[in-house]
Amino acid sequence: VENKFIQYVAKDMFNKPLLIAFDYDLAYPTNSFAKRFHLGCEQPIFEWLAIQLGLNQGFGTAGLEFHWPIYRIGIATFTEEHGAEVGIDPHTYTVVNAGLIF
Repeated sequence: VENKFIQYVAKDMFNKPLLIAFDYDLAYPTNSFAKRFHLGCEQPIFEWLAIQLGLNQGFGTAGLEFHWPIYRIGIATFTEEHGAEVGIDPHTYTVVNAGLIF
């Protein structure tokens, strides 16, 4: 999916297509739709930077990923529900990941 409006407004900033992914857990031990549903998108802004937004178990997620020719580093925050239903026992995490590309 290409985001033509943002490409027009930001000119050279958003020159790559928007990536969207989602899934629904069929074999999850709850009937809660929100706990089973996951949605995310990644919009590259420059060759070296992408913004990530999404939903995990009904809670918002956000992240940034920095890309270099042989190295990547990312930071993200998300909330995970530890209870049977959304809102019972949420825990928010911030994670950092890094990797070499070869």
